[in-house]
Amino acid sequence: MKLGSNIQRSFWTIADQAIVSAGTFLVNVVLARHLSPAEYGIFSLLYGGLLTLQLFNASLLIYPLSIRLVTATDQDHAHLLATALILVGSLTVVLSGILALCLLAFGQAHLIGPALSCFLFWQIQETMRRGLFTRFRHSAAASGDAVSYLGQVLVIVGLLLSQTLTIGSALYAMAATSGVAAILQSLQLDLKTDHHLDLRRAVMDCWFGGGAQALATGLLSLARVMVFPWTLAIASGPAAAAAFQAVANILNVSNPIIIGLGNVVPQAAAEAAGSGNGHAWRIVRSYLILAIPIMLGYSILVATDPELILRWLYGANSGYLTLGTPVRLLVAANILSFVCEFIIWFFHGVRRVRFALIISVAGFLASLLLMPLLVVGFGFIGGCFALLAANAARLVFGLIVLSRMLEADGHEAAAGRVRAGQ
Repeated sequence: MKLGSNIQRSFWTIADQAIVSAGTFLVNVVLARHLSPAEYGIFSLLYGGLLTLQLFNASLLIYPLSIRLVTATDQDHAHLLATALILVGSLTVVLSGILALCLLAFGQAHLIGPALSCFLFWQIQETMRRGLFTRFRHSAAASGDAVSYLGQVLVIVGLLLSQTLTIGSALYAMAATSGVAAILQSLQLDLKTDHHLDLRRAVMDCWFGGGAQALATGLLSLARVMVFPWTLAIASGPAAAAAFQAVANILNVSNPIIIGLGNVVPQAAAEAAGSGNGHAWRIVRSYLILAIPIMLGYSILVATDPELILRWLYGANSGYLTLGTPVRLLVAANILSFVCEFIIWFFHGVRRVRFALIISVAGFLASLLLMPLLVVGFGFIGGCFALLAANAARLVFGLIVLSRMLEADGHEAAAGRVRAGQ
């Protein structure tokens, strides 16, 4: 694949993710400015819970199916998309029951309706956009994502102006725009199929086709991060978790690059893996080379004067203005995490998910060991150091696993050429 093709793919996936990240960022800023710290902390923890549940759909179903979709014929593509939609809808019902029970257990029964609505329509829309991604149609997905993520900003601002903004109304707004976007993106896809859908076989293929390992990897990666705000919330209440989210909002400006490349690297690696994993790594490495200067530039900009950015985002009288040092620490952690995630995406694409799982286990264990100790001893700053150290350990481990895999594959390829010569 030529560099120009990679640049074009990178542009559209980053542009699409920029829309998604901009909408998510602006929603969080509006809520952080106009909800109390306790309310915003509840929203942050709930949103983290939704992301956790979403991982079950993304890892168990969407990931293994999306890898198959990259090389599928047009007829099989439509068949697999229809299968994915049915399976995601079915699993979402189960996950929604878990979500409702958790909200009841934490005394937030009034959020069950809005939270379930948000989760359901979000999962349907996410399946639609992932279907477009498997054909590298990121430019086509952008219109629906604009309706969903930029649309929710407009609706939430409208709720604010009408003085009806609450956690529940914000979640209903997110549900409504996701539903409209799902309809739009479904029209861009061919969901018709002339085949009988063998759902049982599809479930088995997903589970044994890397879905189970991808789920474990995703849950460990998310838990590595979420142990921070949950430890803060347990130690000091939801308002402490709000401080973490206030810093995370600044880091999330880089999400168009991080998540955007995560939407294209596994598929690009899968496409190139037929010529060997070494060849696939050389192909996808160009995406990393293109992204690193941008990531470093943004990180330096933020680290230079984080207090100014905090004041600009949250207002001159905000309680978040003292978070300059945590911002600097987590910006550094974010860079390390990005490089490691890139390696994990590559492993997913070449179907070496067990290597991604090993890296995630190492990162989670490091975070689990360091986070409670440092948060209890040094508060928010201690948690930032713990996350930075955990990301550093994860990256070092990831580089070691990657180099050994490529070295082993190189020896195997050389041996194959020798046998062919004989």
